[in-house]
Amino acid sequence: MAGNREKFEQAMRDAYDHSWNQNWEAAIEAYKQALVESPTDLAATLGLGGAFLEMGQPQVALKVFERAVQVAPEDTSALAKLADVQERLGRPEDAAATQFRTGNAFAQQGKLEESADAWAHALRLAPNQAETHLQLAQVLEQLDRSEQAAAEYVNLAIIAQRQGDLDLAIEHCQQALRLDPD
Repeated sequence: MAGNREKFEQAMRDAYDHSWNQNWEAAIEAYKQALVESPTDLAATLGLGGAFLEMGQPQVALKVFERAVQVAPEDTSALAKLADVQERLGRPEDAAATQFRTGNAFAQQGKLEESADAWAHALRLAPNQAETHLQLAQVLEQLDRSEQAAAEYVNLAIIAQRQGDLDLAIEHCQQALRLDPD
């Protein structure tokens, strides 16, 4: 912590109180004060971004959440908030890439259900991402969700076929059949 711990803690208490009372302008000022005392505090950064969202300033919130991800690149909360605001701003490709990162972070933590959810969300935003389909297929296999994993391998086969890689398409079809012979 770079600054005064007591001032930081008071600013955070004030920010929480203002947020609870939905006094977003005062919350923003309190979070900013907290960040003066501790510029890399993740909770203060996420709180500031959330307050800007509540104030109807998604572009500013985007910048704040980007900063949060710089501070904590593997933090799933920061990544999820960034993906959410990217999606709100009509940037599906960016949101899909961030959701992919979120899924990877969850997988690193051993939270396979959460990683599957993040990757599935990424694919709703950008359906032709082969790497995301592959990651999702593999984690669905680990979760014993064979039918869903087989469907992802079929999606991979379609993508490979479109790209002219028939050998890879056949390989993915064989994976799908191995998991779901029907």
